Amino acid sequence: MKYEARKLSTEEQHFLRRLAVQRVLDGEPASEVTHSYGLGDRTLYRWLRIARESGIDMLAPKVRSGRGRALSDIEAEEVKRWILGGDPRQYRRTV
Repeated sequence: MKYEARKLSTEEQHFLRRLAVQRVLDGEPASEVTHSYGLGDRTLYRWLRIARESGIDMLAPKVRSGRGRALSDIEAEEVKRWILGGDPRQYRRTV
């Protein structure tokens, strides 16, 4: 099963990391775990290294730095409606 893990929420990604690492630590072959979750080998081995060196809690999501969102969720939905609900010809420039 191959899916795009980046589309998961932060909490779901964290759960996937912990679950995959725990399955390997419990004795399941890494190849089976990567195949069942659609992960790359390097990804799982990186998570395993982090868990072994620093503990499984280090797989928790980090606080994201950077500028916050400029629009609230409601404002973003309104802009999306403007774009999807309009006709591109109405934005045509006349010279």
